[in-house]
Amino acid sequence: MARAGVRPGAAARAREWPGAGRRADGVGSLLMGAYYQRSDVAGLGKRDAYRVSAMLSAGASEFHANIGMADDWSKLGNSDATQYTVGYNYNLSKRTKVYGYYTKLDFDGGFDSISLALGVRHNF
Repeated sequence: MARAGVRPGAAARAREWPGAGRRADGVGSLLMGAYYQRSDVAGLGKRDAYRVSAMLSAGASEFHANIGMADDWSKLGNSDATQYTVGYNYNLSKRTKVYGYYTKLDFDGGFDSISLALGVRHNF
């Protein structure tokens, strides 16, 4: 599977430094995560990407928010992007949940995208 902005078959190297932390309190449980990735792709050059995420669970509800940013490729201007996502899950049981997510993707080159996801997930 090709990464976004990477030609299939292009040589790619990435260094990742993920991190996550968890905090429990009387209201619910807060889970936070973050990562940094440095990519080096033939023809595009180098690029740094970052993401920070949070999930607050309270009873059967889960509230999600995250933001991710990617800098310009060193050999391709106007290629940076920012992604924002907010979402909500409601766990009907240990194996079934309903969810909704809103995502906005802003590209420096002028192309922006908005998506909405609604669904049911059941683990068999």
